[in-house]
Amino acid sequence: EAFLRERNEAQKAFLAILAERGEITRTELLEELRSRLGRRDYSGRDLAGVVAGINRRAASLGKESLFEIERRRVGGKLDGFYRLKDRYRSLLLELLSGGTGKP
Repeated sequence: EAFLRERNEAQKAFLAILAERGEITRTELLEELRSRLGRRDYSGRDLAGVVAGINRRAASLGKESLFEIERRRVGGKLDGFYRLKDRYRSLLLELLSGGTGKP
């Protein structure tokens, strides 16, 4: 819960999208972030900063990454696929909707 409170708006949006979708392409993720954040100029560089910030904080807490990134060829083009690890999905959905994450 504290981990989520420390996240900025873009990081929370990123985690919410992953929790809702489970898996999403980089292209779709960027479009969704642009829409949610109201920033048409939101770029891959911004996304890289979000990913780095989340992963750095998780590592500093001795935790594993919450998500995986895999590159796959789709329609002849290489794209990144972002996938939330299953064990974090329901917890993130609950916390992001205002729950405590505790039984």
